[in-house]
Amino acid sequence: MAEQAELDLKSTAILWLLSEGHSSVEILESHPELDREDVAAAAQLALDIVKRPREAGNYVDAVRKNHPHAYAPWTPESDSELARLHREGSSRAEIARRLGRRPNAIAKRLEKLKTEGALEAGNGAGDSGPEG
Repeated sequence: MAEQAELDLKSTAILWLLSEGHSSVEILESHPELDREDVAAAAQLALDIVKRPREAGNYVDAVRKNHPHAYAPWTPESDSELARLHREGSSRAEIARRLGRRPNAIAKRLEKLKTEGALEAGNGAGDSGPEG
């Protein structure tokens, strides 16, 4: 296990140097403790990380436990419901709860609808702060 941690540290250092624009030849010349296999291992580690399935799905799944429609596309129906709740004076927090979305998503969507002219600016309690 200690060998794996050392490899990770080496790989991180090599990748850092590469990201600063140093060539592999420059790295090997200035760090005699490293060899071509170390550079190759760092490159392979980077490729493995890039090929790994994104963990964004796990994040979205976690958020959706509390906000079932988080990150779902807005539909004309959900926009209409948002506008109706806003006109009725519901807070952003209440709208978020009813639409299954995060309060910040409600704030951003209200702003977008206002910018597009689909919603009058300044009406509804939903304008009162990020959490309603």
